[in-house]
Amino acid sequence: MEKIAKNRIKKLIDSLNKNSECASLLISAAEAPFRSHDQLYPFRQNSDFFYFTLCGNSRGVHLLLRSDYKRPLLFCEKQDAENRVWEGRLHDGKKIASLIGAELIETNKLETEIFAAIRGYSTFYFQSDQSTLSFRIMRRLSEMRAFEAERLLGYPRKLISASLVISPLRMIKDAHEVEAIKTSIKLTNQAIREAAREIAVGISEFQIRAILDFFFALHNGVPAFATIVASGGSAATLHHRTSAQLIKRNDFVLIDCGCELNGYASDISRTFPAAKRFEKWQRLLYLGVLRAQMEAIKKIRAGVKIRTIYLAAVEVLTETLLELRVIKGRLAYLIKSEAFKPFFPHGIGHLLGIDVHDVGQMRGNLDFILQKDMVITIEPGLYFSKPIGLVLAGGVRIEDNILVGAKGAEILSSNIPKTIEEVEAFLLN
Repeated sequence: MEKIAKNRIKKLIDSLNKNSECASLLISAAEAPFRSHDQLYPFRQNSDFFYFTLCGNSRGVHLLLRSDYKRPLLFCEKQDAENRVWEGRLHDGKKIASLIGAELIETNKLETEIFAAIRGYSTFYFQSDQSTLSFRIMRRLSEMRAFEAERLLGYPRKLISASLVISPLRMIKDAHEVEAIKTSIKLTNQAIREAAREIAVGISEFQIRAILDFFFALHNGVPAFATIVASGGSAATLHHRTSAQLIKRNDFVLIDCGCELNGYASDISRTFPAAKRFEKWQRLLYLGVLRAQMEAIKKIRAGVKIRTIYLAAVEVLTETLLELRVIKGRLAYLIKSEAFKPFFPHGIGHLLGIDVHDVGQMRGNLDFILQKDMVITIEPGLYFSKPIGLVLAGGVRIEDNILVGAKGAEILSSNIPKTIEEVEAFLLN
């Protein structure tokens, strides 16, 4: 772990030197946001801070990198005895500093000390998260008049989002990260199997969701995002808020979930027939979405644009809509006119890592180019808010997590039942 953290920090300092002269960069740990009055939301570490320190629990800690120093500074907030009684230990600064090879500075004047440390540097890289001290320092610098900051005091005048240098590093996953994502996927696989066994006519969406979230918690994970369980026409709402709606016999039940485990996320979608066997129209719809996903995955390799992958899925989805008598016309024209859009309104996937929608501009960007060792999702779907053609109200989405290779793709979530034969055999046993 020590080698991983130090290597990441070295790459970031190298990037600072490459992009700017005389630069400093501050990464703050997350704050605990207030829910109401004196109650806090559950703490979740800032993703960038976690990436460079591998520390998921500490608050009041700030990592300062400077382009001309190989050794970072770690500023830690001093904690008084009374606060420790109520809040417990906020951080283990000595342990973090030792892990990343940083000089430790413990102080109750964090902002003053950090301001002194960035003096003499012309560029300051800051976090865009407004709750962080890093962002607040950027605001203070930006409000200084130019002659105050530069001529008299020597403070940075060039202010740049840290994502410019951090995102390119985080987008490419090292072996440690790939294994962490695989472990998260394994737990998500087990949770989906536990929940899918309980799908039955008359049970509610809430009950299925509760099984998923409980299973994550039971194994030291948390939902990486709000778990989605949608039945019938509710599946046409992409971010459906799971409700007490009861599952009916002709329904598809769409599950979109993932756990965050040891700092890394997974994101899997599977769709199950409530009756445990696919009816004819369900079979046609499901096979179309599955074939679209497989055709898209075949196109994945380093150097390929997302457009190529997206269009591979679009062609199959449009053919499926024709077969189901949902739309009419010539295939080429229907694709060109985007007749599929009302039924497939979203993109083909997103980057995955510490965040479920990880850093990088892939979502909605068909010109995004894949690189080796990125981890992405591939998630085609077709959705119907009301009956049309041969289809009843409902939706199908099939989503897997994919490691991009130089010449192809590795499906990291391949063990989760997906083919019609696998799904029916699983549900009926």
